[in-house]
Amino acid sequence: MISRIAAQVRWLRKKFSRTHWTARLLGVPVPKGETAEPGVIVLQIDGLSRTEFDRALRRGRMPFLARLIRRGHFTLEDFYSGVPSTTPAVQGEIFYGIHAAVPSFEFLRRSSGRIFRMYEAAASREIEEELLNASPKPLIEGGHVYSDIYRAGAASSHYCSQ
Repeated sequence: MISRIAAQVRWLRKKFSRTHWTARLLGVPVPKGETAEPGVIVLQIDGLSRTEFDRALRRGRMPFLARLIRRGHFTLEDFYSGVPSTTPAVQGEIFYGIHAAVPSFEFLRRSSGRIFRMYEAAASREIEEELLNASPKPLIEGGHVYSDIYRAGAASSHYCSQ
């Protein structure tokens, strides 16, 4: 009797999964189970230092992440964002291995005389083409990216600048 109830509870949890509902709302394919293949998830929280992140975990402010880490599903790695520590520069370094890919989020491109704003598709596309030429094997090749500046070789990208 208990195993049947547990099976029904698991079925209900899967049926009303936040992950599945979110995927449907965003118009992306619903995840198909787990895989044994290694992967990478990069979670960028602007302005959050490692010290503050650790303090938030200890104080119970990030229970979901704490549970994933405690269960051994994820590990934490330090990353010095360098200067400039803007999203486009940091993502250029993480995704392509290129330090200081851009000088800031908005800058004057002297070679063309144009102002580049990295939330604009044309600007981010032009910079990404240069990054691809300098580093032909981006980190996310074949994967998925959500809400990033660059596509980083992803098979699908959603809510990115491009």
